[in-house]
Amino acid sequence: MIVRWTHTMPIIGAASLVLGSVILTSPSRAASPRHQPSAHGQPVPAPSSSQPFWIMSTQSLYSLEQHPAALRGLAHHVVYVFAPPRSHTPLVPPPPSAGIIVKRTAYFRSLTSLQTAMAHHQLRVDQAVLLDLEHWIFTPSVEQAHIPATYAQAARLLAHTGLILIGSPSTREIVASAPYLAIADLQIQQTEFHPDTYRAKALQLVRQIHAVAPHTLITAGLSTNPRTGTATPAILARAYQAVRPFVSGFWMNEPSPGPGCPQCQLHHPQAAWGFFAWLGQSVKP
Repeated sequence: MIVRWTHTMPIIGAASLVLGSVILTSPSRAASPRHQPSAHGQPVPAPSSSQPFWIMSTQSLYSLEQHPAALRGLAHHVVYVFAPPRSHTPLVPPPPSAGIIVKRTAYFRSLTSLQTAMAHHQLRVDQAVLLDLEHWIFTPSVEQAHIPATYAQAARLLAHTGLILIGSPSTREIVASAPYLAIADLQIQQTEFHPDTYRAKALQLVRQIHAVAPHTLITAGLSTNPRTGTATPAILARAYQAVRPFVSGFWMNEPSPGPGCPQCQLHHPQAAWGFFAWLGQSVKP
């Protein structure tokens, strides 16, 4: 069993940029969303495949290498793996393990840094660009003031490159940003301790997003230690089950307290290890 990495593609530079209409290439698993009736009679987009895909950092995936039972929970799943800026963990394949389909993902916290990387030929044609625009010190104030428009600019930059665009703005801006994204992440992990609230928030945003961007795939945020508390494997499992019928994937956040998450609890990867071990034992949805 092997962790499979898709092949390395050429480097993209400024000369290859083509500005124009927004053209996004969705993942191969991303067919047009099907719909199923909800309890309230409104259509809820169904996921495009039987197994969810995942977004996680390189460090998070590598930590699972020490826990084979947890790693089995990701068997045959697509995982978009990113390394945060200034990370010393290289994007290289982990040791042979559970047949995970890893897609390298370039991570940026501002459009400016994405433009710089492209201008200096630093961005490889991997599988995705994760642009994490938030109201924090890493995103310039001018971009914070116009987050949907900034995602639109990023989509134009990536048009015709073959790269998909993943976005993770706040829940206030995700709906307006979704038309420019191939994958939209819902930052609802603060509510994961209350499955009914977590589900209701996800359902509301899923309906709103698919009203304006029916082909955008949606992930729900999970976290081992958000600012609202420290999760357990059972808490993560209940949240996962609450929204799995109508999202296509999940972002497993494992933050550490610091500038990116000043109110987060202490780093707690054990919750993810236990959750993925449970996922490996459970019947796949």
